[in-house]
Amino acid sequence: MFRSEYADVPPVELPIHDVVLGPAAGYGDHPALIDGADGTTLTYEQVDRFHRRIAAALADAGVRKGDVLALHSPNTIAFPTAFYAATRAGASVTTVHPLATPRSSPSSSPTAPPAGSSPSHRCSGPPAAPPNSRAAYGRYLSATARPGTAR
Repeated sequence: MFRSEYADVPPVELPIHDVVLGPAAGYGDHPALIDGADGTTLTYEQVDRFHRRIAAALADAGVRKGDVLALHSPNTIAFPTAFYAATRAGASVTTVHPLATPRSSPSSSPTAPPAGSSPSHRCSGPPAAPPNSRAAYGRYLSATARPGTAR
């Protein structure tokens, strides 16, 4: 068994979205996420607002505490937004490698629960786009950032 030379970290009793985004209001317009490929930046306020809106949409779609969402997303700034939205909606999140195929996804695994035995939803974040396209995410951000539409 491996033991770190560093002191144990006590478990956090709050949901991960509250731990990470709870202090977001204090950071407001400071950058929270920066896409290393194209420089797209989301502020703490935007991440907080976007994840709450997506969480509300997931809840409207029927996602509830105890559900598990498979997050199939490349490593972009959309990933943490979708992840925190899912946890705020009450779901647990399992990640799926971005290159995974339907045949290799958790739902096709022999150890996956039988269909209908437990609620399960898939959340893939922003609209699908070609592998190296950032345009779809930009359109997604624009659509979710319209004034007067925040939940």
